[in-house]
Amino acid sequence: GEPLPGARPCRPPRLADESQGAWVHVKKHNSMCCAVVRFPSSEIRDAVLDQARAAAFQFAQYPGISFDMKPHKEKLDGGAREVLDALFIAWKAPQGGRGYGGYGDRGYDASISATDLQLLFDSATAPLMATCRRGEADVADGLLRSKTVAGAQSGTGSSSDEVVVVRLTRMARSPQVTHLLLQSPVLEPCRLRMRQARCDIMPLWAAGAKIF
Repeated sequence: GEPLPGARPCRPPRLADESQGAWVHVKKHNSMCCAVVRFPSSEIRDAVLDQARAAAFQFAQYPGISFDMKPHKEKLDGGAREVLDALFIAWKAPQGGRGYGGYGDRGYDASISATDLQLLFDSATAPLMATCRRGEADVADGLLRSKTVAGAQSGTGSSSDEVVVVRLTRMARSPQVTHLLLQSPVLEPCRLRMRQARCDIMPLWAAGAKIF
């Protein structure tokens, strides 16, 4: 029927365009020129951000398009909270470029899809992950050696505080797994113990390993 006088026109719902890659997950509204990219860890996110900053936020795959990247903040009642493993990405083309979602007059280009971004940031993340894997092997070796030395010194064959090294073989760098480890109520006693001891769960030297 006819809309009522003074009624606001209904806006079409914004649909999310998502893409899960080998290392990153991208969520983007299908008609907007911005997205949230989640990385395996805060260290990887910061490293990718540093690399992009050094390149003036330009990517060879998208010449002429300027990207804006910053840590993503999740809106909460009365404020916002930084999501430690996520970046907020926005971009625009030169004036006269293709635009959507009401941003065409500002030269924004929304034709980049979530899959495009996933491929872009997967390729940026992969070399960093190779470095982290080597670092993880060193961390695991160091923990096992310290356990052996402590056990030998005590004469019992084990340390007073047992050290267990667990390696995830599937989806180890998935943002969903990281979220569960850092947010799950089941692990809250472990996280509380770390906070009380003033220890970091994800120290820089651990190369992405989580310590509880």
